[in-house]
Amino acid sequence: MIALNKDYTDDSFDEGVEMMLRLKAGDDAAMQELAARYTPLIRFIVSQEMNAREQLDDIIQEVMLRVFRNRSQYQPSSKFSSWLGTITRNYVKNAKRNQVVRRTLAVEFADTAVAGEADYPVTSSPPFMDSPLDNAIADEECDLLHRAIDLLPITYKRAVQLVCLQCLSYREAAAEMEITTAALKAILVRAKAQLKKRLGARQNGMAFC
Repeated sequence: MIALNKDYTDDSFDEGVEMMLRLKAGDDAAMQELAARYTPLIRFIVSQEMNAREQLDDIIQEVMLRVFRNRSQYQPSSKFSSWLGTITRNYVKNAKRNQVVRRTLAVEFADTAVAGEADYPVTSSPPFMDSPLDNAIADEECDLLHRAIDLLPITYKRAVQLVCLQCLSYREAAAEMEITTAALKAILVRAKAQLKKRLGARQNGMAFC
């Protein structure tokens, strides 16, 4: 029998804690049980925090991988669902921050807007960053981008938010703003020009959408 933390009594028994302690003790089968039991919770949290339907399964796997990696340091000082929720939200925060940095103002953005052939900005989706250095850089760049976006004229700001931050297609964003797709793309080209001017030399080191 695996002993629970002294803060846990019979009245506060938590099956997630029990599974995690088994995993910590070397019972790898507990990992499958945790995944089966708590994947719906992770899915719910991610769905509430960000629009990531295409990446949802990958995000769930990444969260569970972090659970496995943290097994040796795990201490049941709170409900397992709360601990898992913290890990999930931290991952989502990093993922959203990374999306902003990589999707906002890509070099291809202007070309696509002018050409008018694609319904989404042309951009790649690199893996989410995970190192402290990458996250620190992303934090700084994200703050710079948000400040620059906030200074845009309201129409430009709205267009950038819909396409780059909320990841709507050009068609969806244009419908939301009640303008044509061509007008939206023209706005985005001008918004990009203003943002590049405000960011100055810093934008050369950023990946844009």
